[in-house]
Amino acid sequence: MICGLDLGSRLTGWCVGDGRSVPTCGAFEFPQVGADLGALGDLLWRNLDSLWRDYPFRRIMLEAPILIVNDRRRGTDNLLKLRKLYGISFTVETWARRHPSGPILVEETSLQSLKKELAGSVKADKAAMVAVAERLGLRLPEHLSHGREDAADAFAAWLVGLRFYAKPESARWDQAIYSRRGFLI
Repeated sequence: MICGLDLGSRLTGWCVGDGRSVPTCGAFEFPQVGADLGALGDLLWRNLDSLWRDYPFRRIMLEAPILIVNDRRRGTDNLLKLRKLYGISFTVETWARRHPSGPILVEETSLQSLKKELAGSVKADKAAMVAVAERLGLRLPEHLSHGREDAADAFAAWLVGLRFYAKPESARWDQAIYSRRGFLI
């Protein structure tokens, strides 16, 4: 069982499955914690515990935190936001290393890799990621603003995890993606 994560300080998308059927996706929503990184880490830890109890995954593939500088849509990341993003990544890795069932393997992949694997282009936008995920039958969360986008990104991370750890199942998903999207050049 593989878990894909799209980390964020307000919403963290997740996707869990073994590749033989449509995975389950969702998002953790975190309240405003200001500069209290301990509270954010504790909330994430508890959510990971709950997710693992429902879906006992052994591997995590997550989107590597990135620095955004002067993006027209998002602005520029500030120090607090960066501390939160890198702290969340550290929390996931610590949670996985200290897991009572034994260490859970954590790998990171780039945002560009996620976009290419799911939507076929490193320039794919959030809408394209969501559209492909929905065409493949994923049920993305409707009740959260941006939850669909974060869950779709987590699905892309899950797909990358399949590429590494479940090649036969990965091939089945490749066929579904490419047959719906057409031949990519």
